[in-house]
Order: sequence, then structure tokens, then C-alpha cells
Amino acid sequence: MRQARKRLFQGMMALAALGLLLMATPLSAQEEPLSDQAIADAVSDELFSDFAVTGEAVDVMVSDGIVTLTGVADNLLTKERAARIARAVKGVSSVVNSIAVIPPVTRTDAQIRDD
Repeated sequence: MRQARKRLFQGMMALAALGLLLMATPLSAQEEPLSDQAIADAVSDELFSDFAVTGEAVDVMVSDGIVTLTGVADNLLTKERAARIARAVKGVSSVVNSIAVIPPVTRTDAQIRDD
């Protein structure tokens, strides 16, 4: 019975110490939010450095942390990748993906069927 009380006391002390440690740690919510321009620059940099999106004509606009992507991509995968990259940037609350998909070469159904 004494061992159980001792373990209980040690557990309570550990929880109390953890609580004090958490109270002393500054919350990340206290950090100053990024400006829309800083978010736009960060998203543009990430898109430019990505091997699949870098050659695409994608414009980035930000308002209150909401990123709007416009422009043209060669395929749907590139469009979706651009949105994923934008969502991963710190300060982005949501992404509106208005990138148009325009393949580089337009082919008719008959041409595709013949291939």
C-alpha cells in the first residue's frame, strides 16, 4: 500500500512539474502573424523552386491569409501541386485554386483515337 501511495505521489509531482514547464513556455499563438505580402512572397518562392511548377505562369495574391492562385498550367497535376505547395506555407489559412489547365497541344478525338 505504501508503494502505491509513493508512486501516486511521484506521478502527481511529475504532472505538476510538466504543468509548470508548459506555463513557462511561450505560446506560438503569441507570434506576430505574417503580412499578406510576406505570405505571397513565400508562396511564390516555394512555387518557383519546385521542379514541376517552376516553369508555369502562376500568379499569387493574398488577402487575410487566403491565397488565390491564378494563371495557366499544362496539366491538372501541376495545378493541384501548386495548391498543395501554397497550403504548406506558414500563415496560409486557405487556398483558392483558379489556375486554368491548358495542355500545350490541342488534339482532336480522332487524333487521340488514332494513337
